[in-house]
Amino acid sequence: MSDRLPSSHQSIAVGQVSTQAPDNGVKRTETLMAMHAGPLPPASELALYNNCLQNGAERIFHMTETQAEHRMGIENKEIQARISLAKRGQVFAFLLGLVGLGGGLAAILMSHDWAGTTLAGASLVALVTAFLKHYSTKVDGDA
Repeated sequence: MSDRLPSSHQSIAVGQVSTQAPDNGVKRTETLMAMHAGPLPPASELALYNNCLQNGAERIFHMTETQAEHRMGIENKEIQARISLAKRGQVFAFLLGLVGLGGGLAAILMSHDWAGTTLAGASLVALVTAFLKHYSTKVDGDA
């Protein structure tokens, strides 16, 4: 068995008991294994923590609650950052689209019909394609 536990929320206890029957000389070995997964130790171990450390179980509960609040705070910050990044991307894409459309319109007004139409059309197609791609990804991801 490895000395390293699989994760910080798992514990494994292994015990081995050997006995030999006096009448027939048969040796019997029992191996007991208990496994626990989760942020808190089992209730039986919590009582032992209270015996060896004043308010040991309460300290463990407080540490677990603090860690959970910290993790949720980090997750909330990450979500807010993603929302902010998406909004910023939408604003810049819109501004870039307006610049392309405006440039195309300006070219058309200066008698460069083909260049203006191409520039404005390409900007419009790029914006619509980006919107539809984003929308289809959202719809497929929700299904």
